[in-house]
Amino acid sequence: MLSAIPVAQTQSQPASSALKSSAGFSSCTDNLPGLAVPDGPHGLFAILFPSIRMNAKADEFLLRNPVVCGANMYLIWNEIDRGPGANPRYDFSKVEAQMQPWIKAGKEVNLISWATAYGGQRRLTPDYVFKQVQSVNCPNGGEVPVFWEEGFMDNYQQFMAAIVQNFGNTLAVGYIRFGLGLGGEAYPACMYALRTEGSHRRDGASISSTCWTTKRR
Repeated sequence: MLSAIPVAQTQSQPASSALKSSAGFSSCTDNLPGLAVPDGPHGLFAILFPSIRMNAKADEFLLRNPVVCGANMYLIWNEIDRGPGANPRYDFSKVEAQMQPWIKAGKEVNLISWATAYGGQRRLTPDYVFKQVQSVNCPNGGEVPVFWEEGFMDNYQQFMAAIVQNFGNTLAVGYIRFGLGLGGEAYPACMYALRTEGSHRRDGASISSTCWTTKRR
């Protein structure tokens, strides 16, 4: 799957000059005058959703395609965070290995953090976090934690900080986006369940626009 990214903030561009596109297409590294961030990531990016067999085809057919500027890759919380007692706590080796062929080919990589999954097929929040917070269930997200409880916020903020520390100075990373709800989005997974099941929670609170916008800052 491909996505077109018009512009986003970035720290730097990949060192390689191999991002040049073919005739008729703008270069992936050209500045775009008139935009707020002229040198931000832009162009066509392969979307490498987690655990999709088609991703191997992306490596085969898109990796060296000059029209494709790079790829979006995903940081799955419970695949990386081994828990507060582990040393090291965070293992980024899987995504780092996934990134390497694209970086070697001179492509840009964008990273998107997921704490919940689409479709409710599996839990992406670590088990130790579920032990600290209450949760709700819904068809589009499965079992998800109550996002504004301290056990979720504190641990997810630590995970986000570890991502920035690990990848923040990687020249080939165009941007890092943190999902604050469903997948990589800010839309709250299980919003209806969070609203209607509030009476079953310890503090009796349920989601509201004020609660969501203030707690996720």
